[in-house]
Amino acid sequence: MRNPAAELKRGKNGNVPSKVSLASIIWRRLLGWGGLWGVRHPSPKRFLFATSVVFIRNRMTSGGGTQVTRPQASATPCPVMRTVDLVGDRWTLLILRDAFDGPRRFGQFQRSLGIAKNILSDRLAGLVAAGILRTEPAADTTAYLAYTLTEKGRDLFDVVIALRQWGERHAFAPGEEYRPLIDQTTGDPLQRLAYTRPDGSPVRPDETAVGEPRLIGAVAL
Repeated sequence: MRNPAAELKRGKNGNVPSKVSLASIIWRRLLGWGGLWGVRHPSPKRFLFATSVVFIRNRMTSGGGTQVTRPQASATPCPVMRTVDLVGDRWTLLILRDAFDGPRRFGQFQRSLGIAKNILSDRLAGLVAAGILRTEPAADTTAYLAYTLTEKGRDLFDVVIALRQWGERHAFAPGEEYRPLIDQTTGDPLQRLAYTRPDGSPVRPDETAVGEPRLIGAVAL
């Protein structure tokens, strides 16, 4: 086993004073014999130089450390961005999925989703504040409250259906089972959502474009 103190007193041939410092010897012990640097005797100067290069490179590739500011959803005229800002979170969408089954209490959401209480409380509060859910006394006349969809929340039905139908087509491997949403009157799965013109002809994605900004409630001329 090497003796660091002895290395300070002698060189390789045993009688030439070594130029290495105690700090250099410690770095060698900590970093190993060149595995990290590709040399046999790493020095503190080499270590500082290498870390400086890495730091400067990271600063250059990250734009000097400048953070990109996400635009406020409320300041954009894009309906998709505003909707995603309200309901685009994973847990929020699953809460909405369950809410379409009828009024639910806090504990029912938690058991169905396996979600932490603090996260569920936060998402439910956000949906109530956005006017998508409202609270009402539970149907069993207990002191508990139930969460139910408002008219604004029920307008998200097409969003949930679109996600479900996309998942049926693309999120399952061939032969996997899934649970379709059915019409309780007929027992048949819901037909795929489709967008048509007044004459009944289908509208394809490449036949649409984002129009000029308009005021909500304004009549198109």
